Amino acid sequence: MSYNYTTKIKVSALSQIPTTDLNDEWSDWVEALIDEYVGESYTGLTTHTAEKHDGDGSGILFVDHPPIVSVSAMSVDASTLTDSDYKVYNSYVKIISDPLSSVSDALYQRTVFPEGQQNVSITYVGGSATVPKRIEMAATQMIAQIALVYKREGSDASLKYSRVTRNDGDVSTTTESFGLQGTLYDIMKKYLNRNWKMAVD
Repeated sequence: MSYNYTTKIKVSALSQIPTTDLNDEWSDWVEALIDEYVGESYTGLTTHTAEKHDGDGSGILFVDHPPIVSVSAMSVDASTLTDSDYKVYNSYVKIISDPLSSVSDALYQRTVFPEGQQNVSITYVGGSATVPKRIEMAATQMIAQIALVYKREGSDASLKYSRVTRNDGDVSTTTESFGLQGTLYDIMKKYLNRNWKMAVD
């Protein structure tokens, strides 16, 4: 289903192109670009069952489909953890040890996910119940740009949208951000965080 991240009405208002002229495929393209750029999807809540991860010797486990709404099951090396064994954050789960003072914390090794291949399993509900406004804004602008390119007529219709090299004497300059390709990338770069993971208590 197209137009999950924005609506035709919003794109039409921005581009001044009638909703009847907006192609569903443009939304599919944009949503795929955003998902790949950000590293997650915003198509609603989904239960991810027994998602496997490699333990890396740290106390943090990042999931594949944040944000995390709830965790229903978790195991390490086939040993089941209880919900008191970990704390759930927006994009990761943190193993928690027995309550520690600041002094004992410095002396005591915290519990970690032991190193291993696919030795951690987690079942959780992830995704966004609503599309974040920054995603909606980016999708609206990107689809509007595609629509405007498709509406070009006359000499503009033959413009190529890709990397361009310009020569000034002995100096050759390659322009990365040019035309539709560059515009879409610039919109994503402005509004979206690219494949980043940060653990913050």
